[in-house]
Amino acid sequence: MGIFGVATVVMIILKLAGVISWSWWLVFSQVILSVVLNVLIEGLSVSISHKVTNHVTDEHEERPYWSNRGDK
Repeated sequence: MGIFGVATVVMIILKLAGVISWSWWLVFSQVILSVVLNVLIEGLSVSISHKVTNHVTDEHEERPYWSNRGDK
């Protein structure tokens, strides 16, 4: 459990104990933000990986690597 997990658990305990009167949205905001950022990062990495893979595949389909001997 990282620092955000520990902070979330502490905020939940403080909320249940009545020490803070924040809304539950604020208490769980770190978890929500973490999930949103992870989804965005994963989506970007999949998109970039897909574009790179297609680019490499397209280059090899245009001219196979064994035909790169200078004779056309």
